[in-house]
Amino acid sequence: MSVRCRLIVCAVCFLGSAAWSVDNLSAADQGRLLFLGVAYDEGPPKGFDSGHFNWAPDNVSRILQHQSDTLYRNIEVENLKGDQATHGAVIRALRQLKRKAKADDLFFLYWGTHGGTGPDGWSANLPGGRAMYGSELKQELGEFPCPVVCLISTCGSGGFAGARADQVEVPPNVTAFCACRRQQSTANEMDRAFCEAIAGFADADGNGEVTIGETLQYVPRRYRQMFRGGEPTDEDLLPVLAASEGTPRERALSMCGGDSLAAVAQNGVWYGCRILEQTPEGKKVRFFGFDATTTNAGYSMPDAVVADDVIDLPGGDPTIEVEWEGAWYPARLLEKKRNQWKIHYIGYPDSDDETVPRSRVRFTFLPPPEKTP
Repeated sequence: MSVRCRLIVCAVCFLGSAAWSVDNLSAADQGRLLFLGVAYDEGPPKGFDSGHFNWAPDNVSRILQHQSDTLYRNIEVENLKGDQATHGAVIRALRQLKRKAKADDLFFLYWGTHGGTGPDGWSANLPGGRAMYGSELKQELGEFPCPVVCLISTCGSGGFAGARADQVEVPPNVTAFCACRRQQSTANEMDRAFCEAIAGFADADGNGEVTIGETLQYVPRRYRQMFRGGEPTDEDLLPVLAASEGTPRERALSMCGGDSLAAVAQNGVWYGCRILEQTPEGKKVRFFGFDATTTNAGYSMPDAVVADDVIDLPGGDPTIEVEWEGAWYPARLLEKKRNQWKIHYIGYPDSDDETVPRSRVRFTFLPPPEKTP
């Protein structure tokens, strides 16, 4: 199918005429979560085989397994990583899952390989030399009898959503999170934003669940906060999200991590984290969207013990950044009087504390639920 759409902020696309829909389901009726991860990088670091190095699907599946086992009747995870992720193996896995899937299930596909969009549309490199094209992958996904959420973390992944910038070509049962636009390269921004979302940072209404709709809202907003230099331009990285009118936006995708979640400021950037344990030196945390197993990889951030002065915990003031000379810096709110906020820049001496107008403050993850004066 090919349905034209209008591009809106952050390159988010919505199908306007899809008829497919699913009634809202209670947690008890949500069926199973069927998860397939595909990851292939041709050049693992020294000492790592290709299967171990392709760690990215584990970041998503483990959050779902650890936090959301009560949300689904069962969670079934299969990963094809490294040399196992051949074209034939992916097609076989998809067709086996398709035969197994029921209408009340949810199928989640994580795709993390090299790829790009050319004259023939989006395609992804796979071992053995046979690439996977978006057209054939979307045909397989469109035949599932249940909703499909797919995360496409490749360069040029916006081409998965449409052959042209003004089109969306995903099947009506598919919600696609693509890491960048058609001619852009990507790093791990989508992994970071999506993992934060399903871990609980996207829970805008505070009910302890993260819905598909809340995730669709959170991801492009979080991308904007990753730009230290202010609002992104047309040249900056933006996600491409595709969803139909029938997308079950109110359907819970995950349960929140609660008090195990935290924000940590490192090198002038806020990161979403999970608290692993309390140590005498501080809290040990794991960063969402990074490889925690090595320092010898492109997107690695090993677990770290952090002091209280660089961490924000749930239940306090929302995590903020403050603009200074065109860039945004992690900060902590000290005092708030109408439009004047006294703040402390994290990592800087108290002598740099300022009282700034509200216009120089932004909320890093989610704004507070109530209107801020």
